[in-house]
Amino acid sequence: MGQAEIVLTLSEPVGCGAGLLPADFSIDDQSSTTDPTVTAIGTSNTCGTDQATADTKFSITSSLNLKANTTYSVTIGSGASGDIQDIYNNTLSVPTTVTFTSGAGDTTPPTMIDARMLNN
Repeated sequence: MGQAEIVLTLSEPVGCGAGLLPADFSIDDQSSTTDPTVTAIGTSNTCGTDQATADTKFSITSSLNLKANTTYSVTIGSGASGDIQDIYNNTLSVPTTVTFTSGAGDTTPPTMIDARMLNN
């Protein structure tokens, strides 16, 4: 199975402490018995570690592809307490949750576009 990358956007630039772990995040689709888990933080959008590298976005990678047209909740759990701070050292209150809906799936069937004779 594939993986999905989810970009989290915060209201101001933040940095993440070294103690922030994938286990501090959870993903819930509110219908499945097997929810994806977070396997990595900052694969393509890293969370800065100080004021100079702070950013409003960072990514998490899920263990599974996300289903189309599905509402998901991402929660940063209490294990992340003190690990996400703005440039003035104000700490993100945890747990905190954001909800989003995944995009539409591909419903277009394949079509044949060419046929050629190779040998006669």
